[in-house]
Amino acid sequence: MKRILALAAAVLLCVPALCLAENSRYTYTFYGTFDTVIILVGYAPSQEVFDEAAALCEREFKRLDLLYNPYLHSDIGNNLWMLNNGAWKEPMPVEKDLMDLILFCRRLRAEISDTVNPALGRVLMLWHDARMNAEDDPAHASVPDAETLRQANEHTDLDNVVVDEDAGTVFYTDPKLRLDFGAVAKGYAAGLVADELRALLPTFSINAGGNIVLSGAPENKSGTWKIGIQDPNAPLYGDATTLGWIERTDGAIVTSGDYQRFFVVDGVAYHHIIDPATLQPARSVRAVTVITQDSGIADFLSTACFILPYEESRALIDSLPDTEALWVLTDGSVVSTDGFGLHPAGE
Repeated sequence: MKRILALAAAVLLCVPALCLAENSRYTYTFYGTFDTVIILVGYAPSQEVFDEAAALCEREFKRLDLLYNPYLHSDIGNNLWMLNNGAWKEPMPVEKDLMDLILFCRRLRAEISDTVNPALGRVLMLWHDARMNAEDDPAHASVPDAETLRQANEHTDLDNVVVDEDAGTVFYTDPKLRLDFGAVAKGYAAGLVADELRALLPTFSINAGGNIVLSGAPENKSGTWKIGIQDPNAPLYGDATTLGWIERTDGAIVTSGDYQRFFVVDGVAYHHIIDPATLQPARSVRAVTVITQDSGIADFLSTACFILPYEESRALIDSLPDTEALWVLTDGSVVSTDGFGLHPAGE
């Protein structure tokens, strides 16, 4: 928890509010969803209005976390765990937000990049289990063997997921296929929550463990949100943890990196972002931060750009409108698009 709290503090560095209008600045923090701490900061005319927004935020994050979780049984309807354990038997009715996420990923794979594959679930499960075993018993930590990964990879074709929008059902034509939306679910969920919050709280920021959504200009001296960018080579807590900071009034900022979820075997760190080409943790860069308007797209892009070699990911970002990115390369150097706007730490 200390590590998670430190990351939140490093990623979201909001300028202290000076009440220049009728609204006051409020903050609410909660835990236990999407395996991270979530911080809502908002400007509201009263504590009561903010509390209503905070309750909606927590309720919806908890619902969406359960809906998109491949490791937990659901009592709110057919979630991803139930889909993975039943949709290969017969078409299964699913909640609209889950069907929409499947269609969203399928569209982005066709329009932007096929690097992120939500059908990689059987491979990701092997790495997830290895990480959990390493946390429980570090002395006996091990990585999945290559043959087991190869066999799992034979069941990762997203075309074997049949979506019937009219019937509201999903069917797996490959009984061994499993979906996992870990590469995009948190950012996608943050975008859904933000859309609901705007009716109650027009000016706010959501920080979901490095997935940030901003709405409106804060009522502070600068009129902007100040966002710190984590240095992957620095500790996640203490002084000098950021590369620098950016200023924004809206949009989404999402970071993918190798420095938070990992385990160590024989001195080698194995993080959680798996390259579908090698079935191993991606090693192209240390971290990527993407800025764009849509939170789900930002999360998808940050994962794709983390997996791709820098030259390919840079070309991808340069091809997209209203999209900026910053990369921390394996040698520690930092490069960014012209419009990213990084202010050096200490400035």
